[in-house]
Amino acid sequence: MERQLTGDFVVELLKAILTSSKVLEVCKKHLKYQYLLTEAQKKVLKFIFDTTSVTNKVPTIGIIGQTYSTDDEVISLLTKIKKITIEKEQIENILDTLEAYI
Repeated sequence: MERQLTGDFVVELLKAILTSSKVLEVCKKHLKYQYLLTEAQKKVLKFIFDTTSVTNKVPTIGIIGQTYSTDDEVISLLTKIKKITIEKEQIENILDTLEAYI
């Protein structure tokens, strides 16, 4: 069986994408949807990528939540993302872990 990213790591990665332009750019180039575990994760990532491509601005958790307000899985994922705090020092560790996975 192929190795997969863990759910907790994906939540941290999505938070890092929302807070760090460096992580966003790396993920736009290298993160594939098949690396993600759930449809909710894929929807959030696609929304972030699509929005930043059009507006050059990262959407907020609130905007994503409003867009998917009837999707309980996305709302649950956004709640997890919102609770996490990513320190600047952790950004490189997250990118290193993603690189090792890819």
